[in-house]
Amino acid sequence: MPGLWIDGADDAPGLLVLHGGGYVAGSSDTHATMAKALARLAGATTYVPDYRLAPEHRYPAALDDAEAAFRHLAEHVGGAERVAIAGDSAGGGLALGLLDRLRGGGERPAALALISPWVDLTEPLGGERSGGALDPLMPPSIAADCRDAYAGDTPVDDPGISPARRPLDASAPAVAIVCGGDDFVVDDVRGFVDASTARGATVDLRVWPGMVHCFPVVAGTPEGASALAVLAGHIRTAVTATAVDADTVGPRDRGDYRVRETTDR
Repeated sequence: MPGLWIDGADDAPGLLVLHGGGYVAGSSDTHATMAKALARLAGATTYVPDYRLAPEHRYPAALDDAEAAFRHLAEHVGGAERVAIAGDSAGGGLALGLLDRLRGGGERPAALALISPWVDLTEPLGGERSGGALDPLMPPSIAADCRDAYAGDTPVDDPGISPARRPLDASAPAVAIVCGGDDFVVDDVRGFVDASTARGATVDLRVWPGMVHCFPVVAGTPEGASALAVLAGHIRTAVTATAVDADTVGPRDRGDYRVRETTDR
């Protein structure tokens, strides 16, 4: 599968990064800077697959591709339990959908690290649901268009599309989530976290006041760097990777990692 592969040390654990873009856009190119920073901070061999996009490829095409990418990376690093899954926006929802599918087959990744995950695609969307402020980066009309293009004929309350419809429980790996306080998904994420922790899941949600949707994806902001450091720390703890001092690593620092585009992974 085409994508971006970032080599870590020979014994490095794996990190699967699922890019956002409303299931209709985005690629390993658009998320390369963020993925390189997270790979360096987490000390992980990292794969950013270019999964198939809607409307040409509707649900569950992206989920099928995410599963294939996960299995390839797991084989490379020594097993599913050595792979953490990260994702932003639609990629965060896809990460949760992948977790649900893997757990159904008795597999358990090391951890999840999510940025503004899109967990509920039912009506009303995002900030409209709670009457909160709407995120200027994702008006409800655009969110609805993306949702409809991806879901096709599948009901949008299917947990594979809206993970909030099936909260996590104590059998899930630890999850870290970062969101902006003005993020269009923040209220839905809070509800998902509350429901999941009530069922015994371990979820660490951190919200940055005044920040919008997927703010850590934008390179060069102190808030984004801080959020990525939180996620990397979570990943390192889960997979016991080599610690890296986040204060000395900039968003564009590749360190000793070898980065290459791939068409055959």
